[in-house]
Amino acid sequence: MVRHAQARFLVPNELARQASGQRQDRGTDETLGVASYQHIFSADLVADARAMARDNSDTLASNLLSTPIFANQDRGFRGGYFRAWISAHHNNQDWKAGVEADSTSLRERFNYTITDFSQFDPGTPSPFSFRGQGFDLEQSAFVQDVIRLRDWTLSGGLRSDHYQLLVNQNALSPRIGLSRYFAESPSQAR
Repeated sequence: MVRHAQARFLVPNELARQASGQRQDRGTDETLGVASYQHIFSADLVADARAMARDNSDTLASNLLSTPIFANQDRGFRGGYFRAWISAHHNNQDWKAGVEADSTSLRERFNYTITDFSQFDPGTPSPFSFRGQGFDLEQSAFVQDVIRLRDWTLSGGLRSDHYQLLVNQNALSPRIGLSRYFAESPSQAR
């Protein structure tokens, strides 16, 4: 699937801003592509994979008559995502394993100039300009198993995650669960 969407609109003004001639335009653009594939190897073995790429940008533009602030912004991101897993059933066991990863390039440019200082606290900087960018990386992998033994079910798994944007962190998450099936509740047995 491929999709492109775009929107352009005016930011609503208060009456005083409208009378001064202020105009602020907003815009957003998004292009998105998604691909997926599923394969059934047998009644007991299935695999699934999905990928996505996306480019998004948002803008704000003010004209020179904007008050109490003249502001411009251009921000967006471009990124990709991938996920795949395989699932199998054998006798009294169901297991599943998979991976997931995404990467995103982020950017933002913002600047303003105050045009009416009476509307701001003293010391508010004017003009102000910010330019920033970053790269986000996230990956994970997991494996899990569910075992059924008569009235008992045991489930366990392990997930590993990595995150990197402002910090670089890793985490391991063990998971375990135990349950028992009762044909009738103790109050029904009486």
